[in-house]
Amino acid sequence: CGAETSADSGPDDDTESAVRVRLENYRRQTAPLIEWYGAKGLLLSIDGEGAPDLVYGRFERAIRA
Repeated sequence: CGAETSADSGPDDDTESAVRVRLENYRRQTAPLIEWYGAKGLLLSIDGEGAPDLVYGRFERAIRA
């Protein structure tokens, strides 16, 4: 079971129209949760930039605060 390397062999959801649909779904269904949880004081924002260990450290500090 080898991996395909051809650009034509990518998944069907790897098209411009599929990405547009995913972004619209995010905007309608997922993004509003940020405001909802934030208004209830249940949202933690963590900087996800950097090495995994660094990000994990930020996560640990945030949940222990």
